[in-house]
Amino acid sequence: MTKLGKYFEQFVRQYKAYVLPSRYNNYIRLKKHALDSSSRAKKLEDDSPTVCLDFSSTKIDSDHGRYLFQLVKEIELAGYQVAYKDRFRFLCNFFTKGYKKHLVTEFLIFYREEKELKNVVMLFSDSKKVIQRSEISKTVLVDYSKRAALKEEISMLFARSPDLFVGGDVEAPEPENLDDMERPISILMAGNIDIKRYNNPDINNRFGMMSRYQIAEVLRSQSQIDMIEPMQQINYDALLEAKELLLMNTQCCRVQFSNWLELLSKSEFFIAGPGGHMPLCHNLVEALSMGSIPILQYAEYLKPELVDGVNCLTYKDEVNLITTLQRALDLSAEKKLAMKQAAVDYYESHLKAGMLVGKILSNPRKSQTLVLFDFCTKG
Repeated sequence: MTKLGKYFEQFVRQYKAYVLPSRYNNYIRLKKHALDSSSRAKKLEDDSPTVCLDFSSTKIDSDHGRYLFQLVKEIELAGYQVAYKDRFRFLCNFFTKGYKKHLVTEFLIFYREEKELKNVVMLFSDSKKVIQRSEISKTVLVDYSKRAALKEEISMLFARSPDLFVGGDVEAPEPENLDDMERPISILMAGNIDIKRYNNPDINNRFGMMSRYQIAEVLRSQSQIDMIEPMQQINYDALLEAKELLLMNTQCCRVQFSNWLELLSKSEFFIAGPGGHMPLCHNLVEALSMGSIPILQYAEYLKPELVDGVNCLTYKDEVNLITTLQRALDLSAEKKLAMKQAAVDYYESHLKAGMLVGKILSNPRKSQTLVLFDFCTKG
């Protein structure tokens, strides 16, 4: 897309809310939903610690609203309630925007002025003016630049998929006894492998790595490792039978989100291909959380980096990918157990949902900057 085309697309996205009648209807409906909720009145009466969100830019709705959704869940999991600034453009698509619509819960708190709320402990905003004028003790400026966070800045955590939150399975199961867990699948690769969505040239040209589709093609063309690729939906229990390598294209065969984490917990290794437009993908985080050792090409995009032979296995190219898979199969049981534990430890220390607010509160600085897309850059 040309620069002019991108400018026009941004212009339309920024102002279309003001000309679409449906957006006004949704805004009125959302406000009515909040006023009709008896839970909201109760929440405003108590002294529950509150975090305010005041967003002006439509960039907070990027990628179907997944980053806003993740931010809200980070706040709630840390034990705080969320209050939204009453801004029409921010609120008018709550019922229709991807993951954002899942934030419409039994109670919603809106405010026009900060003084309307009790016990406000923190403010997130993408406006420098709002931050400068606020009297809240902790303020966080949300920066949408795709850049690495500076030493004094906070990086947005790259978490499990929002779909797991929506499905209510974010905390289950947990791999408490790794040495006792039976893992019949030696190596798993699972996800959407559509050539149109997951063979983006940017993955090769910009990031210098193989696309998810290219990885699958290498697996299909090799003969050294026994591989099973279901071409149609099969029973979930059949997926859990012993296999050296399971390639599961979710366009042909998929598992319910309620079974996804369990499937990972039954796999010793997980081939973590890149996302559609950037290296990181939610399934990498999910694999780490379940002690399924990731095999990947972008260890340096995590902060701190994953370490080959400690909490992951890495490869450089097509040929090296196959030798790395063979390396995984040849590891001793003791080495695999140590790596599984290291993978879980990494997740618990750096990626587990609910850690962001604690990081901000533990920083003595009153005003901080949250770099939302820091995960698009190398460490």
